[in-house]
Amino acid sequence: MARGWHNVGVAACFLQSLGAFAGCLLPSVEQSASDAAVKVTDAAGGTASARATSAVKDLPTRDGMDSIAADTGAGSSAVGTAANNTTGTGGVSGSTVEPVPAGGHRGADANGAGMGASAPPALQRDVSLDYALWPMPDALPGAKVPPSYTIDTETVTDDVTHLVWQRNVPAVYSGCSGGRPSKPGEACKWTDADKYCRSTALSVVLGGEGWRLPRKIELESILDETRRRPAINIQAFPDAPEDSFWTATLYSGTSDYFWYVSFSDGADNANQIIDSFRVRCVRSTMQTTPNVLADRYDIEDSVVKDRMTGLSWQRDADAEKRNWNDARAHCSRLTLAGGGWRLPAYKEMLTLFDPAQLDPAIDTRAFPRATAEEYWTASPRLDSAGGYRSVDFGHDGTVPGAENDPHLVRCVR
Repeated sequence: MARGWHNVGVAACFLQSLGAFAGCLLPSVEQSASDAAVKVTDAAGGTASARATSAVKDLPTRDGMDSIAADTGAGSSAVGTAANNTTGTGGVSGSTVEPVPAGGHRGADANGAGMGASAPPALQRDVSLDYALWPMPDALPGAKVPPSYTIDTETVTDDVTHLVWQRNVPAVYSGCSGGRPSKPGEACKWTDADKYCRSTALSVVLGGEGWRLPRKIELESILDETRRRPAINIQAFPDAPEDSFWTATLYSGTSDYFWYVSFSDGADNANQIIDSFRVRCVRSTMQTTPNVLADRYDIEDSVVKDRMTGLSWQRDADAEKRNWNDARAHCSRLTLAGGGWRLPAYKEMLTLFDPAQLDPAIDTRAFPRATAEEYWTASPRLDSAGGYRSVDFGHDGTVPGAENDPHLVRCVR
């Protein structure tokens, strides 16, 4: 059974001027859900500035979304050094490889004994892969780091994250038996999904080695916030199903619950390994080092600079809960460290979400007074109810929100 709520979406806005969401509109029946230029390069080297468009019906017209132009510092550099060469503090220390816990899982009885599925075989996990080691590409108009893809017949290379993706997912997965009774194999249980991505047969088809299940933040990096059903760039990933896809990110404190991401609306959640979802495999062209996370954050009193993403965050959010409009206004008026603050986009906020932590799911050495509550984002939902997304740092991930809901605010620039 899935944890929490998982049917939430986002909508695109159209800028009246670059870098400002003043007077932006969600698409109506006649409007395109995505009007953001995406650089797409084919395998032969031809480049096109393509506009991925798709109609989204029955959406309300809203206005007032912030600019989400990201302050990415060193552009698309995946790992950088602060401009003043200061030593970062915070981040994750120690080895970046840890085993999956072998103990009980969420839903255990009073004695810690697991109920339901047994744990998957112990895996060696490079925990650095659970974090954004690169600027977060975002297709929302005005974003400073738009998506850029190099497309081959069987693979798509993300020019920002340097991840290589399986371009086409099969109608039936070899070695899997999940899915509808009329179509077994269209989805995989988690252990079968892991085996599928690591199989020699897949490497032969896709080329290269090191194919694996993506981590949560990796899979979320190819979400397209400007569209839904599917919430992915359909030029880079044609015929993409609007289904949920497994990740290799373990739900903290469990041994048999893993996160998945919905490409219907971009929501995330966690399910037991006996459940079945789709699979899109990935491999990385970057090598991580044992200390890549140790110096992730530069902390200067009231501001935390993420060297990986280039985003600067308000270190201490106040305890006041605000509705969405007040949250947006609060960030725009914030004069902290010279001002220039705004409400973060959904995918930006996800880069702070730490799947290895629980209550709150954030690095508390960088954000020592963070709480396990919901924080507003600037990204709207796509459903007819309207409202905007929040991220629950109590480890519940994506949460829908009505404009008047009271949530906390952490500003970004």
